[in-house]
Amino acid sequence: MCGDNKYAKKAQATAEQQEADRRAQIAGTERALSSVYDGPQRQAQYQDFLSALRQNYSTDLNRQKLTANRQSKFSLARSGLTGGSTAADTKRQLGEDFSKGVLNAENRAQTALGNLRTTDETTRNNLFQLGVQGADATTTASRASSGMQSNLGAQRDLALGEGLGDVFANSLKVQEAQRQAAIKRAEIAASGINPYQSRI
Repeated sequence: MCGDNKYAKKAQATAEQQEADRRAQIAGTERALSSVYDGPQRQAQYQDFLSALRQNYSTDLNRQKLTANRQSKFSLARSGLTGGSTAADTKRQLGEDFSKGVLNAENRAQTALGNLRTTDETTRNNLFQLGVQGADATTTASRASSGMQSNLGAQRDLALGEGLGDVFANSLKVQEAQRQAAIKRAEIAASGINPYQSRI
């Protein structure tokens, strides 16, 4: 009886030690993951990621603006609409489209950063579960580092692949409508019909 009691106490002590070891390992894993994901290096990578996207989008937006301005200038000249209210309207539309493009670029950059943080958090939670299941802190920290680089590359490629789209599409539609209107006016003038003349 006494031997059974001694065996039971030893088994309980062993179980308690194993549980303490398990908890310590989980705590170690959590600390390792926190040092990787919450550390200054990852925060700097987030800022670099955001800055790089802003720069890329800004370059794309400015390139599109130059192209749209050039197309607008030639379109207005071909239609004989330079210097008038149509030219002023076109310039205003280009300015509005550019302002929207600036906001769109910032929104896309911030969304991409949010997506990167979300994928990091998902990877972090998955690695923490590995730690709960017995993976050691060194293994989870190593996997965290490679996972973060993978997340960074995937989100960068996704954001750059989507790009800004055609920022000046509205301006180009306005210009095309103006061009078509100018063609119609020229056709009417060539036909000798005065659209403002009364037809009684």
